[in-house]
Amino acid sequence: MNGNLTGDGTNTYTWNTRNQLTGISGSTTASFLCDALGRRESKTINGTATNFLYDGLNIEQELNGTTPTVNYLTGENIDETFSRTDSGGAESYLTDNLDSTLALTSSSGAISTSYSYEPYGNTTASGTSSTNALQYTGRENDGTGLYYFRARYYSPTYERFISSDQMGLIGGINTYAYVFGNPVNYADPLGLYCLSAAAINGIAGSASGALAGGAALAELGPVGILAGAFVGGVAGGAIGYFSSPALGNQVALGAVGGGAEGLNAPISGVVGGAVGGAASYGAQQLGAPDSVSGPIGSTIGGAAGGAVAPALDGIAGGAAAGAVEGGAIGAASGAVGAAVAAGLTAGNNCPCGRGP
Repeated sequence: MNGNLTGDGTNTYTWNTRNQLTGISGSTTASFLCDALGRRESKTINGTATNFLYDGLNIEQELNGTTPTVNYLTGENIDETFSRTDSGGAESYLTDNLDSTLALTSSSGAISTSYSYEPYGNTTASGTSSTNALQYTGRENDGTGLYYFRARYYSPTYERFISSDQMGLIGGINTYAYVFGNPVNYADPLGLYCLSAAAINGIAGSASGALAGGAALAELGPVGILAGAFVGGVAGGAIGYFSSPALGNQVALGAVGGGAEGLNAPISGVVGGAVGGAASYGAQQLGAPDSVSGPIGSTIGGAAGGAVAPALDGIAGGAAAGAVEGGAIGAASGAVGAAVAAGLTAGNNCPCGRGP
């Protein structure tokens, strides 16, 4: 069966021609069904059936037949889940850098269920009993001794996958190995390759930055979309890798938008937009509402745009940063900030060489 585990002395495993696990029999009885995209459409564990509704690769809802039983609030990143809501109410996830769930908290902030893990994922739960399956690295613990890692199933007991790597020996001589023997620093959200937490952030930042960049230049037609997606993807990916996808997205959006609006002075527009996006993100992280973070970002972005070019260039960049980050009010405040900064540096660009 192409190297798929068919039995372990306790359970017997059944596979289809696409090397997808379809059933378990023995001490545990289970069956699984996948959709045309390879996502797990349903599972039945010891007689209890659960269906799934997805947003991309992330689960958005669990259902009993057609009746929703659990709703999830997820982020842009793969396996980024903020909360779950079932008949008992809403609970929030506390996770580590690899998206492993450390605890579930109630609406009051009290910890209801805690999870601890051995390096390779053997899991111990304590506190209030929960049906939450999103545990080690954010993946699904089926209660069968296996975790569902999308393309493959993983056994924390054996510290390996129970089917062979689809890439064959390209992924390494041990085609069942999990994250090259380094589970403390890496995760494998798809069951196909390992990623560090920084790489996961970088990919997410690149994707969101490319989308934001393409959208920002959509009015310029296909060439604008491609250019925006390229610039946004590079900026978002780099900043996401070293920081966070959300920051990468805002900096990429600001940079692309600033460059588009300040076409006569694109360098200043890009700089002003990027700095404005970063400043706006920082203000948001400190708890400032959009009505405050927008003007802050646009003003600082405008000043940065004005500092690198003549007055007109700076005003264009500042207004662009403001428009992207704070709407009309932000655009106006960005232009003002840029004008002030440009005025302070204009003397350095005048023919006589004198300052103000």
